Amino acid sequence: MSEERGRDRSEKEKEHNAEIEAFSRRTDLGELSPREYADAYAKALRSQNIEMLTCFERMGLMAPMAARHARIRQAFVDFGFVLIPNSGWENFLFELDLIFVQFDVPDTRKGHAELRRDVDACIVKLEAVRAMLYEFNHSIDFSVAAMLSEAGTNGNIPMIEALIKSHETVSAWLAEHSQPPRWRGKTLRNTRIDLATKLLTIFHCEFGIAPKPDGGSAHVPIAEANEWQRFFQACAFVRMQERETPDRQAILWEAYRNW
Repeated sequence: MSEERGRDRSEKEKEHNAEIEAFSRRTDLGELSPREYADAYAKALRSQNIEMLTCFERMGLMAPMAARHARIRQAFVDFGFVLIPNSGWENFLFELDLIFVQFDVPDTRKGHAELRRDVDACIVKLEAVRAMLYEFNHSIDFSVAAMLSEAGTNGNIPMIEALIKSHETVSAWLAEHSQPPRWRGKTLRNTRIDLATKLLTIFHCEFGIAPKPDGGSAHVPIAEANEWQRFFQACAFVRMQERETPDRQAILWEAYRNW
């Protein structure tokens, strides 16, 4: 049974890789708008994303589908979004789930400088472990115990050496690639535009309304916002835990230009 599951996984991986490779070979990618590119890429990853949802749920890394969908619908209620999807709630929420699982929220808690300090601290610990292992080799009792137990401890020391070297390489890269000022804000802004762009097509298809915000660049309170603005804010709350997206108007106008 385990061998059959292994073969099934191998076949699925081949299928996923073939779909992504076919996407990468397309000659018209440079002609697509950002929204069209996002849609085409999502289509290439669709079967992989479906499997990812199933796998994450089975492993307990994600809430059951019913709970996830109930949370999304409640977010729509909380933000005053009242439209009914053309394909029905079950299908619509499943498609939205696929968008969310493909969407990565960057971890901006630590920049390169902070991360490098953590990596360097890890190197110090690894070096301490290496020194301890070498010290063990000066103990006759340890050497005899390792030999009689066939533990192969000395054979694993090169692994520690390799870990130290690889972490030193990462540390050096982080030192050479410093981040620009206000990188956190820029990263999150690009992420919000990316989310809005991924939501353009599903909103337009399901509700028959252009995904275009009301108003200009000035802030529009959610109580005065149109359905697209409410829809985006509900999705941003579900996926990014943002109840009030900063500079929402500019984000949505830029996403609309990606159409």
